[in-house]
Amino acid sequence: DPKTPITSYETLAEKLAKQLIEHFSPRVPYYLNQCCSGFHSKWDRIKANSAVMVGMLLGNLPPEKRDKATLNPGIITRQLITLLKERNKDVRQKAAEAMAVLYTY
Repeated sequence: DPKTPITSYETLAEKLAKQLIEHFSPRVPYYLNQCCSGFHSKWDRIKANSAVMVGMLLGNLPPEKRDKATLNPGIITRQLITLLKERNKDVRQKAAEAMAVLYTY
């Protein structure tokens, strides 16, 4: 519902990911690449939010669109594993949550 306020970044990321996949699915690899660049930020919130968006994009991408996208889940997984070693617990938590959607890849 467009009149319902968005109360969290996770809610926003999920809604945005679904719209990007529906309307711009050929660009999903580009969006993932841009999100992964956020993993190298000096700010923990950017790292955590980048992991959330990666998880939402990967988690909502239907299998039939995965084949058409030039995705390399191995590279993304390695980068998420690196985030699991971060000192900030929120970054580690969001990275773990993003990795949880990779079981279907």
